[in-house]
Amino acid sequence: MKFIGWANKPLEQASIVGHTTASSCLLWVRTGKIGEFNLLLSKKDPISFSIKDGTGDTITTLSLKELSPNTFYEYSVRDKDNNKIILDGSFKTIPTDQDNKPFSFGFYSCHKPYDKKLTFQKDKNGNVLKDKNGKCMVDKIAIKVENMEVWENFEKTVVNENIRFILGGGDQLYSDGIPGLLDIWQYLRDEMSKDGDELFPSKQDMIEIYRQNYRHYWGSFAKEDKSVNNSIQNIFSTTPMYMTWDDHDILDGFGSYVLKTDDEDPDNNPDDELKFILPQEGKNGQILTWHDRFTLYKRMVSAGKQVYWEYQHSHNPHDEKKSINDPNYPYDYSFEQGTSAFYVLDGRGYRDINLNPRTKGKGTNETNQNGKTKNDVLGDAQWTRFEKWLADQKNSKHEFLFIVSSIPLVHIHPNLANATPKSLGLVQEKREVEGLLDDDLRDCWAWNGHEDERTKLLKALFEVANNGKKVVILSGDVHVASAFQVSDKKSGNSIYQLTASGITFGMSPVVGWAFGATVFTSDAVLSEKLPKDAYEVKPLGFWCSRNYGVIKVVPQESRVEFAVHQKKSEAQHELGEHIDITRLNWKEPDLGTREYTFAEWRNNKQYHYLSYQDESGQCRQYYTNESYSRFIMEPDNTQGPSVFLIQSKYKTWLDAWLSCDGNKIRMTSDKTKATHWKFIWLGESMYMLMDISSGKWLSYESSSDNWNILTTAESDACHYELIPFGHPGSKK
Repeated sequence: MKFIGWANKPLEQASIVGHTTASSCLLWVRTGKIGEFNLLLSKKDPISFSIKDGTGDTITTLSLKELSPNTFYEYSVRDKDNNKIILDGSFKTIPTDQDNKPFSFGFYSCHKPYDKKLTFQKDKNGNVLKDKNGKCMVDKIAIKVENMEVWENFEKTVVNENIRFILGGGDQLYSDGIPGLLDIWQYLRDEMSKDGDELFPSKQDMIEIYRQNYRHYWGSFAKEDKSVNNSIQNIFSTTPMYMTWDDHDILDGFGSYVLKTDDEDPDNNPDDELKFILPQEGKNGQILTWHDRFTLYKRMVSAGKQVYWEYQHSHNPHDEKKSINDPNYPYDYSFEQGTSAFYVLDGRGYRDINLNPRTKGKGTNETNQNGKTKNDVLGDAQWTRFEKWLADQKNSKHEFLFIVSSIPLVHIHPNLANATPKSLGLVQEKREVEGLLDDDLRDCWAWNGHEDERTKLLKALFEVANNGKKVVILSGDVHVASAFQVSDKKSGNSIYQLTASGITFGMSPVVGWAFGATVFTSDAVLSEKLPKDAYEVKPLGFWCSRNYGVIKVVPQESRVEFAVHQKKSEAQHELGEHIDITRLNWKEPDLGTREYTFAEWRNNKQYHYLSYQDESGQCRQYYTNESYSRFIMEPDNTQGPSVFLIQSKYKTWLDAWLSCDGNKIRMTSDKTKATHWKFIWLGESMYMLMDISSGKWLSYESSSDNWNILTTAESDACHYELIPFGHPGSKK
């Protein structure tokens, strides 16, 4: 079972330092072979263990106990067969007198270091050949590695800032990383078949393909200078790692697909979405029934869960008395660090959109009963555990409460989260090409079906915040780093949400834009069922480059510092009792040859700066001392157009320019009533524009020389004209 085109070497022997306390450590080990081994631990007697067969991928987790607090331990694993050391590492136990001492920890999400590498057909003169439609003719498709230098920076940060532990906030790998090339689910579509009553592939085959994915995503990566980047393993083997899953660890949109299990003929039900995961046609053109494909779907999910346990959850805090074969096995967990307490929510194990009162049918997730529940994201059982933990915190010594939610509680605008493919202008064929968008929108907490549960979660967090606790939500998923302040207008208390995403995977064309670039305005409403004056949501900052986060807790000053480390720069926030964004500092990155947009806010100086690289390769700049409230530049990729929007302090748009192929389109003027415009690149030459205030959409398509208006909708903001861009080097 091999994917074609892996661009790096898989890990063979490896270790991960897991949950660590003052007296214990969970040490994950992969020996890569069957045999007898010794764990050599400094200051301790050797520990013997064996790997008797390969059914567990030669993985074991060793529970090291009776350790000394605040002590540095080195370890190595010796193969008894040849008396050779096969791996080594180190870790440090937690001090016991840390209550009033500052400490730092890291967090990250969304690790996908791969992308397509295309080579094109050329004529004898070296010119790229094009087909009759003017498209370049592809010769070969391969896999390239990118953005692994962010892990190298992370490794340096771990050492330089004395990082105590790291949280992986979800999508530590992508089961569907590159469609058709590195895609576990494409493998299932290609290989699924039936012989008599037996369905293929087997669960063991599926398990092996998931394991192969982990070994490559966490493996070694060659650098341009021929040296090897082992930063992931260097970090994992020396720094306590805490992890949780999100959808891509199993399947994009896992838990958010509508599956009509109670329908007599689901394949002909337009609402059923299994067809988008597993179409009817399998290996050699064999047609499989809906129920056969649903059986394979559940088998694949079960295989993914098992391998998630093997590689990630086995070194998290967990109840060793419970079996992972139990459908109700809890993947949420908690731990402590001095005056800080952490609760890592499981946002996937219980998630089942089919249990939501807005959907018709019965549940498909065996962790829940078939009856409807308003807790279809976190599940009733997890809610019971979490509410007890929150109640216990009210009278605890913990001043800071960190809640890990793989999906941000506040981020995407409700108008977009509750859109439909039709309202987005996506026809059925387009959905099949770009991937199903519905599940990504339903993944958001802002989706109407999750409104009650999100309100419940928000109220629960403010209940402890109003009891004197400082609450911080840590999130990933959205491919952009951000900081939000949510304030309870009645009590005056605030909670904060900090997001670090993604470490090697940035914003994708459509879904990445939707999740990563749609911000709440200051007067945003969290829920239609809540009074508009109940809460205020304030976006504090966004960082679109590849990134990871560092949190520093300073108990003596009741302070939390948040630093976003980007691919080429660093930005910092200081979160106190009442945060005021005056320390958002950007360092200008190396623009290189790619299109880039950049902005800086310095509220105390009322100074604003915009620079972007145009199509000719020149760096264009825009300065103003006006007190503008917002710059919006996007997208931060090489595929879409160059766009910048400027909004004044009076909340009117001054300019919104979209440039491509040497032309510039003026989309709005100061007469517009739109509160927020966004552009989406849909692939090929299709672009879309949305006025979020009205939910109205405009669509544009460009050929090589012209822009054509495809559709319009009545809107006060429909002001547009075609204007020659006119900068040096542009096409005329």
